[in-house]
Amino acid sequence: MQLIGSIDTAVFYAINHLPHGWFLDGFFSILSGLGDSGFIWFVIGIWLILREEKRDKRFFLPLGIAGVFSWFFSEVFIKAVAARIRPSNILEHVIVVGFPNGYSFPSTHTTFAFALAVVLSSKEPKMKKIFFSLAILIAFSRVYLGYHYPGDVLAGAILGLLIGYGVMAGYRYYKKRRASLYTTHHKKRKKKKR
Repeated sequence: MQLIGSIDTAVFYAINHLPHGWFLDGFFSILSGLGDSGFIWFVIGIWLILREEKRDKRFFLPLGIAGVFSWFFSEVFIKAVAARIRPSNILEHVIVVGFPNGYSFPSTHTTFAFALAVVLSSKEPKMKKIFFSLAILIAFSRVYLGYHYPGDVLAGAILGLLIGYGVMAGYRYYKKRRASLYTTHHKKRKKKKR
């Protein structure tokens, strides 16, 4: 564990001490801000639904569930148990842009990003690379800005992927089950009419 902690700290310093300036600080602060509570992902989800001719309003269901699960497992459950102090509160010479608060492990921003990237990719597979590139940039921003260790964002990414794929598996089962029930009900009505 000590070795893992040392590597985590070394990689944190390598990323956090990359060149900083008004442009990069501003760019990554905006990215990080857009990731708050999955905001940017829900905006993208709304845009994807609104641009369809046949709008699948039920798609808000997996989007919402993935968001709630991401927040609960990361922010409420794991952070409370792990209680890892943020690097800016324990390490020296950390470049911090903004005012981080709460515990560090895992990164909730990253959990949201990867869970919702999975959900949105299922809706729009052609944009999968864009969604995951955005998720990676948000994860990177959390270390660059001094808010999280790399281990925090890695754990957030894994948790987010598990939540995203789990929710989509559940949603596909729900759609299949619903279609099956609809077909059965429809057949019964036709028989009654005869």
